[in-house]
Amino acid sequence: MDRVVSMLNLRKNRFFLLALILVAGLCIFAFLSLHRLLDPELYRTLVQIKLSEVLGREVSIGKATLNFWPWVGMAFEEVSVKDRSQAFDLFRSKRLVLRIRILPVLWGAIRWRSLVFEEPIFQLQRDESGRFNFVDEPSGDEPAGQPRAKKGRPPVS
Repeated sequence: MDRVVSMLNLRKNRFFLLALILVAGLCIFAFLSLHRLLDPELYRTLVQIKLSEVLGREVSIGKATLNFWPWVGMAFEEVSVKDRSQAFDLFRSKRLVLRIRILPVLWGAIRWRSLVFEEPIFQLQRDESGRFNFVDEPSGDEPAGQPRAKKGRPPVS
């Protein structure tokens, strides 16, 4: 009788061990597949285009990488924003790290946990009339001194 019980316990242990190995293998496979299926260059291009539209300046971004451990997010190498004159970089950073919050992604929203610039460099200049190169000129149809509303956002009051 003890021998039968011992064999049943051995079979249970083997089953659980096999199930554990199978689940671990599937998790590793899913992790590696997900990492390969998500193309960081697609997101790099999307971020570069959107930043150029929002800032109204040429934005260039080097290599992009997705990270899942120890944090979830993206890292961009060699980020730069050109001055309006296109003669120099208004802003340059060796690396830009975007970390996201996990739970809002489940509801289809992206919320940033942190935004980190490594070795940022700003090149600010003032022209003869006293205006800085990072300030945009108001168009003729807007009253001076009024904040401009961005596309898709309500005006700030």
